[in-house]
Formats: sequence, structure tokens, C-alpha cells
Amino acid sequence: PGQPGQPVNGYLWRWLIFGMVCVLGFWTSAERSVVDGAEAGLAYSTVVVAMAAVMFLGIEMQNRPLLPIHDREVDWIIGVIALVLAVSARTQLAPRLIEWFDLLRLDHLSLIIFAFGVSALLFGSRSTLHFGPAWATLILFSNPLFLTLSLLCGGGWTGTACAASVGLGIAAAVAARGSASRLRQVMLCGAAGIATAGVGVSVALLVAAVFGEDRLRGSLTGVGGLLTVVPASVGVLTALTVDAVIHRTLPRIRRREPSVPHIRTALIPLALAVAVLMLSPLPDRPRTSVTADAPGVSVAAVGAPVPVGWSDTGGETYTWASDYFGKGTDFRRQHLSADEIVSDWDVDDRRRSVVVDTITSDDTTEASRFGDEGFYSSVNGRRSPKLDIDLGHSVTGRAYTVLDDTAYLTYTRLRFSWRDSGSDGSGGSGGRVHDISVIAVDDHRGTAAFPTVTDSLSGLSLRMATVLLRGGAVTEDPDADYKDLDVVTAVARGIVDARWKEGQ
Repeated sequence: PGQPGQPVNGYLWRWLIFGMVCVLGFWTSAERSVVDGAEAGLAYSTVVVAMAAVMFLGIEMQNRPLLPIHDREVDWIIGVIALVLAVSARTQLAPRLIEWFDLLRLDHLSLIIFAFGVSALLFGSRSTLHFGPAWATLILFSNPLFLTLSLLCGGGWTGTACAASVGLGIAAAVAARGSASRLRQVMLCGAAGIATAGVGVSVALLVAAVFGEDRLRGSLTGVGGLLTVVPASVGVLTALTVDAVIHRTLPRIRRREPSVPHIRTALIPLALAVAVLMLSPLPDRPRTSVTADAPGVSVAAVGAPVPVGWSDTGGETYTWASDYFGKGTDFRRQHLSADEIVSDWDVDDRRRSVVVDTITSDDTTEASRFGDEGFYSSVNGRRSPKLDIDLGHSVTGRAYTVLDDTAYLTYTRLRFSWRDSGSDGSGGSGGRVHDISVIAVDDHRGTAAFPTVTDSLSGLSLRMATVLLRGGAVTEDPDADYKDLDVVTAVARGIVDARWKEGQ
């Protein structure tokens, strides 16, 4: 459908405007995905783009006629509401939840809603809603879902590539929806999705077996993240080839002329929305600590060095860490007990104990990927504002308290990090990153219960849902008392001093 006599360049101009406003409004999101993205960040962005291409082209090639019904007022209502929602989520909600930026990617969700609104204003709501299943799929296939799928598939490059294959399989099923009978539709969608996902997963496993997971893992960050969608692309091409052989025809994209006569007035809300987005760039992620380069080479070191005046009384190693933070990550807990009694730390002159959790990885963004409390039993507690603590040797930590209403305890946590110098001992960023947390509890007895570490995402999911529905204030405790700040600070400074002495 379309109005006779409309020049084809009018349609092309609208596509040019569509792409320009999306790029200008969300340029910082694209830049962060490529330059400053955590593991699998660019992979998710690439998968979303590939899914959109498969679904929109697939639905367009079905050649299903559209009724020549049009109401410009409906276009404005739908388009403007979508723009307001997208801009609000991008400028208000995303900065509030910047701690979980790599996990939620709310900027991507905002971009999808924004693109939906732009399409309604430029091409009309009827043409936009013609692709309704595709829009809905893009919104539902969020980054948390993609990350969960990759973890269920084993994590790393293989898990990410398998999750991408599942996403492209879903896109192929949506694109295969045609005008046939309902039973045939179900069978056709299922066959397309299963074939795409099956071939993609098979290719991903084959590539991992040939090249090895260790060599492929480095491609998850930077531009190499594009490689994770290659197995899924093979699955899509295979499904298209099978379809072409069965139907003995090649898919064709027909030229669609614009059904909306004029879009001059629609440029006004688009320009305003882009201006707001450009004037409100994404804030930087809150760094857990200022990472400093430690002297000397400490490639084989795991855990934290024991500070002077403290003794290591045991600990645990969490073998599942590589699934969540990348292959080769070491995550362990050490129990430290003070050698001497310090009266200022306990009115009953009891010997204080703390736990030290250390995540050792190859990437500065790995440890903060799931937020500060993502894997602790205290994830649903109320946190205090963070304090910057100078630990010496250019290392700055951030301390805060967590009020756990379930356990009726208050934890004080000081988190800091450093990076081992390069393998040649000349400094630089070639070594591994040690992200360390010192945790004390206001129960000073020997049976004190420290927050446990778990690989379950249920607590994290509940916390994110709470923040999304009720706001970030429900997780904050502005009147917190930093009871054990002196204890965790003394331990942290001792750990930093011990590490720097090792490198001398």
C-alpha cells in the first residue's frame, strides 16, 4: 500500500532521518558498548541488531497487504508517548541504576522504545504496528535474559555464542509467521526457530572445540564481540536456504512508499527528544575504587596478602566464579583474626574477625559487573552512602554499610582494587586485577554470621525489581552508622602495604 505518486526519495529521506535521530540520541550508548563495555556487552548489542534485521526483513518479505486506513492523530499519540517514555527511562532511570549498567542495559531498552516512537511519527502507526511481534520481541529479549542464557550455556565465549543462537532462533520464529492456517503457522515458526538455534549452537560448540575457549574469550570485549553472532548467522542462513529450496523461490523485499503524506511537524518532537538526550549523556559507572598498578610481578598470586597483625584462619574458594566473571577468574574468601585485642574495636575486649573476599580476573570491569552486593546474602539490605578512604600507595577504597533487616545485622564493607604490573616488571596494565572486599559485622562474637556468597541470581533479581518499582531510595540508609570503619580500614591498609612490600 501507499499513495500513488509519492517519490521514492521521500521514503529514503525518512529512513535517513530515522537513523540520524537514533544515532545522535544514543551515541554515548553505542560508544560505551564498543569502547567501555564489559564482557558480552558488545555481543548483546550485536545480537539485538541482528534479531531486528531478521524479524523486520522477514515480516516485510511476507508481502501481507495493509489496509489503507490511516489516522494521523493516533500516530502522534503513540509516537509522542513512546518518545516521552524512552527519554524518561534513558535520562532518569538509567542513571539511577548505573551500578547495574552492564547487567540491565536500560539504554538499549530506551533505544528500542525511542525507535518505535520515531517510526510511528515518520511512517505511521499502522505501518509500525505491522511489525508489532518484532518490537515486542526486542523489548522482552533484554540483556538480563541474554546474560542468563549465556550463563546457563556455560558462560564465556561459548555460552555467549549459544545465547546469541537462541536469540536469532526466536527472531527466525517470529519472522516465519505468515498468513497460513494457525497450525501451519505454529509448525513453520517452530521449525524455523529450532533450525536456526540448533545450527547456531552446533557451530558455536564446534568453533570452541577447534580454537579453544581460552583463545576465544578475549573476543568478547572490544570489536571482537561481533564474532559471537557468527554461529547464529550461520543458523539463519541455513534456515533461509532450506526455505528457499522447499518453496523453490527466493525472498524478495518490495518497495514500500510512505503512507504519511507530510512529516514536517513531526520533526519538532524528534528534535526536542534528541536535544534532551544529547544534553543528558550517560554518567560514568561508579568505580568501586581507584585502581593502581602494584609494583613487581604477582601473576600466580590469588587471594589477598595477610596484613601484619592478623592471621589467616581459613577460607573458601568459589569454583563457579569463571561462569559469571569469565574463564580464569578466581574468587575466594579468607577469614582473618586479629592477633591482639584492640579496646577501641570492642568494649568487651574481644578479638575481632573479618572476612576478605578477593576476585582476581583479567578485566577491570569484571568484578563490578553485577553490582557491589550482587552475590551476597545481604543483597536486599539497605546501604549507606559510600565514603572514599585513602589506603596509601595511590589506592582509594570505598566504604559503606549494609543494614540486613532479615539477619538483624549491620555489615561494614570496604572495597578496593589494584592491578599487577606487566609481565616484564616495567609497569603498565598487562597484569591481573585484584578486586578486594574487607567485611566486618557488628556482632563481635566468635559465632558472628558474615554475609554468605552465593551464585544464585534470585536475590539480585528481587533487588533490581524493588528498585525499578519503588525507586532507589528503598535500598538506601542515609542515617547509617559506620560502626566498624576503623576495623576494615586498618585491614585494608595492611593488605595494601603487604602487597607493595612484596613488589619491592
